[in-house]
Amino acid sequence: MQYKYDEKLKKRRQVYINEWTKHEIQGWAKTIKDNGHSCKNTDDFIVETLAVIKQAYLLDSGFHLTDAQLLSCIILLKANTDKGMLLQIRTGEGKSTIIAVLAVIHVLKGKNVDVITSSPVLAERDAKEKKNFYNMFNLQCSDNNDKSIYWTGPKSCYNSEIVYGEVAQFQFDTLRTEYSQLNTLGNRKFEVAIVDEVDSMLIDDSSKITRLATTIPGIDQLQIIYHTLWYRLVYLQERILEINNKIYLFHGKISSEQEKIILEYIDEQQGNIIKIPDLKTYVESTSDISHIGISISENVEVEAFIKDDLRNNIRNLIDRLTIIPKGFEEFIDTQMWKWIDNALTALTYQENVHYVVHQGLIKPVDYASTGIVQNSSHWSDGLHQFLQLKHNLKMTSETFTTNFLSNKGFFIKYGSNLFGLTGTLGSEKAKQVLVDIYNVHLGIIPSLRQKQYLSLPDLVLTNEVDWLNEIGRSAINESRKERGIFVICETIEYSAQIAEKLRRDYRSSTIKLYTMNNMNQEKHIEKIYPREIIVATNLAARGNDIKTDHIEKYGGLHVIVTFMPSNKRVEEQAFGRTTRQGKHGTGQRIINAASLAHYKNFNIQKITALRDSIKINMLDDFQKRELQIITLKDERFTKFCLLLNEIRQKIREKNSLYVKIKNQAKRIFTNISPSVLESNILLSIEEQWAMFLYQIDNQKAPTDSKIFHEQFEKFSKKIRENYENYCIIKNPYCHIAIADDLVINDSSLYRNYDNAMKHFDRAIELDSKHSAAAFAGKGWLLLKGKENFFRSNKQSIDYKEMAIRLFNKALEILSEEKSALTVIQSFLQHRCQNMNTDLSKQLIQKYNILGSYCNSLENTVKIIKKSQRLIQTTELVDYSKLIEDKYNKCGKWCDIRLISYNRLDHYKTLIPNSKEIIVTKEKNNIVTVFYIQKNKDRLREWIVNDSTLSNALLSLSYDETILDRNIHMKIYILIYEKLKSKNGHIREEFPAFLQQSTDHNQYEVTFNDLTVRQDSGTKDQAIEIIDKMLSQNENSLFDKSIELSPLKKVKCFPKKSGILDYDYEHINIIIQQINAEKLRDFLNPNIEVKELTKEEALTQLKENTCFFDRYLLPETWSLDSCRINLEMTSENNNIPEKMTDLNVKVAMKQIAERIDQNERFNLSFESANQTAKILEKVLYRSNITIEFIGLIAKNVEEKLRTIVSRSITLEFTDNKETLLKVIDSLTTERIQLYSRVKEHGITEVVNKIGAEQKISEITDKSTTMKLIDVNKSIVDNILDIRPNANFNITFTNIQNKCLLIGLKDELINVQFDMLQKKAAKTIIEQIRKHKLEFSLLFTQLTSHEAKQIIELAPIEQENMEVHRFKTLSELFMSQLRPNLELAEFSGRGIEYLIEINEKKFIPRISIASICALASI
Repeated sequence: MQYKYDEKLKKRRQVYINEWTKHEIQGWAKTIKDNGHSCKNTDDFIVETLAVIKQAYLLDSGFHLTDAQLLSCIILLKANTDKGMLLQIRTGEGKSTIIAVLAVIHVLKGKNVDVITSSPVLAERDAKEKKNFYNMFNLQCSDNNDKSIYWTGPKSCYNSEIVYGEVAQFQFDTLRTEYSQLNTLGNRKFEVAIVDEVDSMLIDDSSKITRLATTIPGIDQLQIIYHTLWYRLVYLQERILEINNKIYLFHGKISSEQEKIILEYIDEQQGNIIKIPDLKTYVESTSDISHIGISISENVEVEAFIKDDLRNNIRNLIDRLTIIPKGFEEFIDTQMWKWIDNALTALTYQENVHYVVHQGLIKPVDYASTGIVQNSSHWSDGLHQFLQLKHNLKMTSETFTTNFLSNKGFFIKYGSNLFGLTGTLGSEKAKQVLVDIYNVHLGIIPSLRQKQYLSLPDLVLTNEVDWLNEIGRSAINESRKERGIFVICETIEYSAQIAEKLRRDYRSSTIKLYTMNNMNQEKHIEKIYPREIIVATNLAARGNDIKTDHIEKYGGLHVIVTFMPSNKRVEEQAFGRTTRQGKHGTGQRIINAASLAHYKNFNIQKITALRDSIKINMLDDFQKRELQIITLKDERFTKFCLLLNEIRQKIREKNSLYVKIKNQAKRIFTNISPSVLESNILLSIEEQWAMFLYQIDNQKAPTDSKIFHEQFEKFSKKIRENYENYCIIKNPYCHIAIADDLVINDSSLYRNYDNAMKHFDRAIELDSKHSAAAFAGKGWLLLKGKENFFRSNKQSIDYKEMAIRLFNKALEILSEEKSALTVIQSFLQHRCQNMNTDLSKQLIQKYNILGSYCNSLENTVKIIKKSQRLIQTTELVDYSKLIEDKYNKCGKWCDIRLISYNRLDHYKTLIPNSKEIIVTKEKNNIVTVFYIQKNKDRLREWIVNDSTLSNALLSLSYDETILDRNIHMKIYILIYEKLKSKNGHIREEFPAFLQQSTDHNQYEVTFNDLTVRQDSGTKDQAIEIIDKMLSQNENSLFDKSIELSPLKKVKCFPKKSGILDYDYEHINIIIQQINAEKLRDFLNPNIEVKELTKEEALTQLKENTCFFDRYLLPETWSLDSCRINLEMTSENNNIPEKMTDLNVKVAMKQIAERIDQNERFNLSFESANQTAKILEKVLYRSNITIEFIGLIAKNVEEKLRTIVSRSITLEFTDNKETLLKVIDSLTTERIQLYSRVKEHGITEVVNKIGAEQKISEITDKSTTMKLIDVNKSIVDNILDIRPNANFNITFTNIQNKCLLIGLKDELINVQFDMLQKKAAKTIIEQIRKHKLEFSLLFTQLTSHEAKQIIELAPIEQENMEVHRFKTLSELFMSQLRPNLELAEFSGRGIEYLIEINEKKFIPRISIASICALASI
């Protein structure tokens, strides 16, 4: 060869191509690529390029290209330009090398090359093996396997000129680019495809369609159907038995013992478990078995009976529960029979045959063809989910098929640049199919060497035992001849069985197993040595070049095929592992007769001929029918992509100019992700497209192209119309996702606020029973309010109460879901005792995630209620009746009732009581609002002239019902705001019983969650209320508590008289749910610090003494009046060492001299608690009442021994029988009963006889009973009756001396009773210092006093603000994060947790004072 690569080099010296080095080859390749397309299709270019490649291959591998390889390349390169080319090349001739040569030539011509292999394993292997060869030409190669989770943007592998991958991965990435607009392929086009093992991909898989499944939000809520269906199927399977040629379904538990069937069932009348020791004998001797089961009619097939039972069971579940979202009802109807069929299929599928369980996942196996474990594949129509349930694995949700691409549709994208190589093109019919479908030429390359293959006679064994023994015998016999053996099995299970048998019967170290393409097992079979046996599935029969050099002299590789291959090509691939490149080898089929039963013949030659004829018929049928369906699917998907892109562009055109410019700028540096709005609109269209596909696929008649096109046009028209009319989204969770995005991102802006609220409302309209996140989202929006640039955010009237209602509605919906999870867990426990399975852990995890979300909502409600400063008003009447309820300062907000105008007179009486606002609609569509005007108590009307409100009201039904506040909150807000501007009543003024009461009764009023502020002094709401309610001391004409501004003196006027007298002594202060040790620290005159280390003890002492005392004064002198009691304990000494009445210096010295590092110190600073000293002065005339919560009987007895009080009240919860027993033993006459009716609690105080009557009428499982003013003997008696119960015990008017002894580490409620003004204010000041929450209570009030206190109390509510958002995923460490479960909840909007607080008080006076001083 005399072709030169560079003119510069030519001038220096001439070098023949067969002498070139890597450097010279790289330089030549650069020159060729730089010269553009000139002369690259000429014969001279092909010859020169092949010569250079031949030299490069020699340098890389040490071998020359063979004539067969060169001939194959020339034929493929000289193929007709308007058609592709497929070549048949004998196994072992080096197809991978031919592919590499062709790839280099096409890249040098300026095209990118996609090399398509039969598996991802081969793709990765070939890309690595050929990397150095391609590098000779400065070319890059990669494989396109997804090695991590892919999100968006070009995959780096597609920057290489040559990319290896299996067809499914290329199809996935094509769909990601063309359908999902993720730009996965980058700028790569479909230029040249070279297909390895073309027979498998283009014929065996020609009908396969690659799908990118879409997870639809909310579909995880269907999982209870799978659980119920599987639970029922397992139940039926275990209980359907054949006895004496009759089929029965028995109820109860079935077991067997000594060849007898045992049945245990529950007697419904007695509730006892009855055991039948011999079920067969019992059935034979009993005519009526309805109490233990039913007989299945002989005319009904068992499978049909099971299917009908399963369907009825699921229908009952759906009708009984409200857990299935509305939007999936059509899907359920479509899928029901498929689910039932696949549940039965899952029972019959075998692990390690049809699928493997690997790393907690179900992975399908293509055992009939390639043997590949399909890592990225999932079965559809519930089959995958039922297999997960079968093995108690984590359950995934079913996905919708929304985008797909067939093998045919993918390969024809390459047009005439489609090339392929195969070991066999198959029969004449198979060849014709390839030509017709792909518009290609076919060619056959003769073998370089004569085949040295000997086929041994086929063996058919009559049973599995003989079959396994013959395989083992044959393999071991050939192995003993120093040969290598290759055993190819149909399934992974048989491979493992045969390998295990060979290990037992032969040397285990020589047995190699290759069954999994995802565990790097292929490296074990790269070479085979004498006496080695490889056992593999058909996975190893494709693309594996096993090096047999070490066994060639002993007769080469012996192949045993243990099953009848599905077609001739699969068979030739298997035997093609031996006699490669002219080497010696033998092969034999050893088959189990049981696997040939469906052929109805055991003559192997006839079976082979029959198999091949069946395959020909299948190909013929494929061409006539299935190909048409594939083509239709590809066509309709292409049209749908155009429709989707049309909608996508319309969405983007509506973006603001700012967004368009921002995205354009971003696009320069990165890929722009679609907005949340765009993503969810398109997702909703995809969901509707998926349902359209399901309907088409379920049509029983053959698909007619004309009918299909008409159906698709109708579907497209509907999509366009719905989009234009703003009703394209049918899934409520898509609305929630859009609204959530607006809530998180600047939803306080007016436009975004309204849009977010609109989407939440639309979600609720679509499915109010499953839109918990929409109700919660509306609550968040109300709390955020609308942004106002110059003032605080504008928040709606009554927004706090509305938010509480919305959050509670969300909690109500979520409680149903938690109940459903509990049902699923019970199903699992019944069929699987092991609670440590992946499925069990997943259910617990889901419950916990949902619990965390609910806890967040409950905490939000609690914070809002606290900010409302709720006033609790209680009527103190005789103990035959006690009514207790909570009200806000001005009573309940008015409901809005919708009625026709002619019914107005019937409802007018409700308006003056400020209970309702009436809205009427007349025939001429005039809407009128009737309300009461404040102060004048006159009925007023307002004709609605607001178009937004009028349109909303006209669309409603005027059927005399109350308008739902949660669903129509916007209407409530608009009407409230309008009536407020007209001075109309929009809420009740006082609680009902206060309005109707007289001064003959007495009341108590409790203020909760009162705040304290700092603004030129302390402003405590509790103290301000006390000052406002109680008159000043008669000796004090001026209010000395008023602080003067530093800027000017304010004249003090005599204070008006308060509502209550100065000496009023019925103020109570209540501290709830605190640890008793906190109260002990509060009241104890000594400060006690326990369990201190040496260093901590010295630090405590230093902080309680001065510098002079520690270092300058003599030891006997001390400025500190505080004396110390010291107690020292150590591990070695159980008896503590005590020292009393020490000064600080002495105590420090004693501690410093201790040398035991494990010693612990207890310090008591005598009379050092200033709070206790202050309280001691004010509590001497007051009472202390303490309620101990949740004590066991032993602790109650201890309290009775240590605490002395005026009276005792005991409370506990139990069933009615026990309560009646307790009442019978009582002498007390006052008994308080508490029960729940729906969500309301009812409290009644009755006498002993009344209590017995009430408890007898109770239907609840348990009731709470409180015994008022009992003595110790009664309590002791009850403890004897209920020794294992928990009790709340209240001690009223406790003697202070014994109080500290009775306070331990336990939960208590504390009430300081009978306080006067000064004492109450002093206690409040001390409580504030300790940052404790409390309630302020005024008791013994007349109705007039109670009304005035409620009306005049100086209570201000602060607005709420959303402090920050966080997600549920932030609750987990990244390594332990349950991503699957979080994603399912996130899809339904159950994702964000809000942290709220009251807006911080702005100290305006202090700020003004500072500014004034600064100006001076």
